[in-house]
Amino acid sequence: MTRLVRLCIASALLAFHAAAQTWTLPAELDLTDGGGSLALPFDAEAACHYMEVHRAWPGASPAPLSSMSFRRGVKGANPSATSRTASILLRMGHGSRTTFGNQFSNNFTGTPTLVLPETTVALPDWSQPKSPSQMLAWDLTISFTTPFVHNAVDDVVWEIFMQNSTAPRNTGYVVERVGTVLPYATAAATVELDGCRATNRSANMAHRVTMSNFGQNHALHPMRLRLLTGNAPALQSVAVAIGLSKLGFPIPGWCEVLYTNPVAMVPLGTASLHGTDVQALQNLPYLATAIQVPIYTQAFALDPGSPGGIALSNGCRTAMPSASNTFGAFRYTYATSVSATTGLGPFSSGALVTGYN
Repeated sequence: MTRLVRLCIASALLAFHAAAQTWTLPAELDLTDGGGSLALPFDAEAACHYMEVHRAWPGASPAPLSSMSFRRGVKGANPSATSRTASILLRMGHGSRTTFGNQFSNNFTGTPTLVLPETTVALPDWSQPKSPSQMLAWDLTISFTTPFVHNAVDDVVWEIFMQNSTAPRNTGYVVERVGTVLPYATAAATVELDGCRATNRSANMAHRVTMSNFGQNHALHPMRLRLLTGNAPALQSVAVAIGLSKLGFPIPGWCEVLYTNPVAMVPLGTASLHGTDVQALQNLPYLATAIQVPIYTQAFALDPGSPGGIALSNGCRTAMPSASNTFGAFRYTYATSVSATTGLGPFSSGALVTGYN
């Protein structure tokens, strides 16, 4: 790779900002329109039991999730898509796309979290037109009474029970949906170094990296890089070093080798008391010459209790994927009764786009 390309990549990475972003399923659709719509679960039937499974957030695990949101599925005017209320119950848990079927209870691995017991929820007015170029808001938000904690390993399953809507069926109250092909490709990192354990932690400090390619025609973020770090020392500043070569250089007194020769240092912020994830997200311009070029990353944190006063994470190697499309990583099943134990399908022809905070 030429020196010019190295400088271009380094310049793009230097523009990082720390951000509290909406997590989505499918992943990375916070600023991308799914392109479709579905009347389930709020409009097509008087009652609906609906369940989806998704590939979890590649290379990432968000902090405990406290709400779930939907975006409307169409931007045109629809006088019938007025505000309403409905009785809603929500559960989230872990599962597997491989074994997901139409037997609702069999799709959870272990006991799911009842994030919302049956509650009357207000659904917003979606009758007014929106600009075709406008990114729609996450304005149908359901707050959880119990947060959901993802285990950073398994696929994610969510399940909704909807009944007692104050509006009739088939009013065009549709939510956003993405088709069988996702509008991006995502690559997670390969871990090449273990890192070391920060003070008062039961596991090594670890960071995770995701690189996504949305293609050169994406208006907002043709490429994206996400960094997260967990098990950091409590209330200490955390940063990630980004380099273009692997170093493996030992520094006397440090608990781990220096994994890369950094061209950029990205501040992630301050770790919580429990050392939970801090993150940075950068939307990048399209750079074809950066595709499949490896980058090397390692997180650092101040840690007065560690040798040398520094805690070092695992070392990760990642590269921007080449394709701008990947096959969908989701399945769903549904029934027209909240008491049904068996649904139709399962289907892999699309999925609802949901956001989480």
